Order: sequence, then C-alpha cells, then structure tokens
Amino acid sequence: MTTGTLDNTRPRRLRSAAFLLAVLPLGAALSACSDDDGADAETGVQLSLPAPVRGITVVDGSGPLAWARDAATGDAVGYSLCLSEGCTDIDLVGLGGDAGDVVAAGSNLWIAPSSSQETMRVVSADGSGAVTPVGSPLESSAAVGANGDFVYAADAFELYRFEATNPSASPEVAAWTEEAATPGAVVASADAVWVFGLTGDVVRVDAATLKVTASSTVGLGVNRAGAVAVGPDGLYVVTTVDGADTLVALDPDTLEVVATHNLDTDSDITSAAVAVVDGRVVVATDTALIEFDPATLSKGDVTTLPFGLPVGIAAVGETMWVATVAGVTIVAR
Repeated sequence: MTTGTLDNTRPRRLRSAAFLLAVLPLGAALSACSDDDGADAETGVQLSLPAPVRGITVVDGSGPLAWARDAATGDAVGYSLCLSEGCTDIDLVGLGGDAGDVVAAGSNLWIAPSSSQETMRVVSADGSGAVTPVGSPLESSAAVGANGDFVYAADAFELYRFEATNPSASPEVAAWTEEAATPGAVVASADAVWVFGLTGDVVRVDAATLKVTASSTVGLGVNRAGAVAVGPDGLYVVTTVDGADTLVALDPDTLEVVATHNLDTDSDITSAAVAVVDGRVVVATDTALIEFDPATLSKGDVTTLPFGLPVGIAAVGETMWVATVAGVTIVAR
C-alpha cells in the first residue's frame, strides 16, 4: 500500500485576521424572521472561506469540517471549525488531491474520488497523518456515506463497504443492477444504505447483505450529499419536482413518497440543503433556514440567512453550521 504525505511546512492554525478567514458580524442581515407558523430563531456569524465549499461533515469528538476544492489546483482541502463560543479559528486539513465527496467516520475523513480509476482515500481529521489510498481504483466518480461502523462508497457500477475503524481491510463489494444510476449522494443508517442517482433514481440497500431491497424515482436527481438526510421518522431529499424545488419525504423502507413541500413558495432558490436535527427536518435555502415537521412537512420556524448557495448543514450541541459555496454561517439553536 502506498501513502502520500501532507505538506507540514506551513502553519495549520489560521487566525481570523488572516487572509483565509473573514468574520462578518451579521447584525440586521442575520436578524431572525417569523411567519404565522413559526417563531424567531437566534443567529450568529458568517465565516468566509477562500475556496468554493462543496460540503460539510461532523467529526466525532471534534466538530464540523467543511471541505472545499481549490479552483486553480483542483485539490481538496478541509477546514476544521472551532466549537468554542466566539472562536473563529480553523485548522487546515489536506485531503491529498481532488475529491468528489467527503464523509467523517470516527476521527477519520474518507474521500471519494471525483474521477475514474482512482481509489478512496483516508486521512485523519486533524491532519496529523498521511493520506492513505484504500481499496482498488473505482470505475467512476463516487459518493460516500457512513453509519458509524461502516463507510459505503458507490460508483456507477459497484457499492463498497469499508470497515470504519480498519481502513486497510479489503472492502466488501456488491455489483449494481440495472436499477441503479450514477450515484450523486449516499446516506446510511444501522440497517440500510440509500443511494441517490444523478437522474432521480434512488435505491435502498440492506446494510448487512448489500442487496437492493427497494428502488424508485424521485424528482430530477441529487448531485451532492447535502441534499439528502435520514432520521428516525423518514428519508428526506431536496430535488426538483414538476419544475419546482421541492422537499420530499420518503418512506425509508419502500421509498414511497409520504409528503412534499414546494420550497419555491418560501424562497426563490437555486440550491438547498437538508438535515434532521433534534427530530425536526431543517432546510437551508438561498435566504432562509426553515424547520419542518418530519411527518407532514408542515412549516415551522424560519430564520433569515445572508444570501448564499447552501451545500450542507451540520449540527453539534446547540449550534448549527450552514455551509454555502462561499463559507459557513453559524446559527445558535
């Protein structure tokens, strides 16, 4: 097995005054708003990052990590965000090249390739170790998800299950059938894995056997992890249905549509992200953070956000981080 090394010649801790991070007090721009269904919510600060953000994940025992890809070099980098109240420092974590998707499992980051004939990679979330290729080269770009014990990577032809605590172990591999399309997002629970395709196909895979147990089509597809979330009450996806940006609740076992909510009536959006936080479904649009009932998708609290294109939501303790292409907005819950 070969390994690559990180560039340890530059400082990893970057202060808020440095060029990498601009902290913008939001004041009135982040003032909470309410409608007939919801109450006001508190807001925080916005952290601007230099490279276009692609997603956000939560590292066990640490906190959220936003990952981005430098437009000039094509290389991916992680920005580990500080949890302490009022802290705006970040740690810079090299991800060893390009990335199509990133997920945290324990204290490690698993990086899925953005092109064919490349392997998955693993690196410590604190950036202290080498970037380690794992498994065989994949046949296409891949999406990746984790459930704590295992990491699941899906390319256009196969689904891979890696042991989260033993990256060097050979993964189990299951070939896709004609039911699966090119994966755009993967989420997992203890019992199941859901793979969402770029063209709207979604499949449910048994987490133990890696066999497809249900398949369906929803909207116009999903091309990033932040548009999909799973919780105790269901499976949620932000997609386009009949020309409208829509939040869709699916039965996690049958993949039947349980409820929908037209997001275009709430905000003129071009991007949105979804998460399940404390039993509520939370959606970030271009201009607002909106809570929904997990069963009916009836609208609850609404918080005004500065304009941005959301790519993901992370929640740790009493704080949410809404990742947009330009950076991260911190919102107190």
